[in-house]
Amino acid sequence: MLRGMRPPEPPVALVTGASSGIGTEFARALAKRGHQVVLVARRRDRLDELAQELEAAHVVECDLAAEPQAVVRKVEELGLTVDLLVNNAGFGTWGRFWELAPEQEAQQVRLLVRKNVQLRGRRKWLTAQSAT
Repeated sequence: MLRGMRPPEPPVALVTGASSGIGTEFARALAKRGHQVVLVARRRDRLDELAQELEAAHVVECDLAAEPQAVVRKVEELGLTVDLLVNNAGFGTWGRFWELAPEQEAQQVRLLVRKNVQLRGRRKWLTAQSAT
């Protein structure tokens, strides 16, 4: 390496729904491959636990159904550029539509649709949708 040159920064992967299940596993796999990982979910305690396990991780506690733009602001505050988005946050409901709670259905739409619009514009997308 030439004097005065810094090594390239590792790629940054943002993983939504990183506090459990497939989101946690994506974060582990990406960290193992040398990515800096931005862990996003509502459960801060689980994110902190995972961040301690991973070498280069940032924690963003956020309810994406309520305020997906908060993730974008936090990533900007960290001075990071997201190279890969693992768009995993989500939940599912089941039953007869007319018997389901309208607010829960609206929250599901906000999470599964609105966050995608707010997080758009990244160079690469890898979507892994899980229903928990």
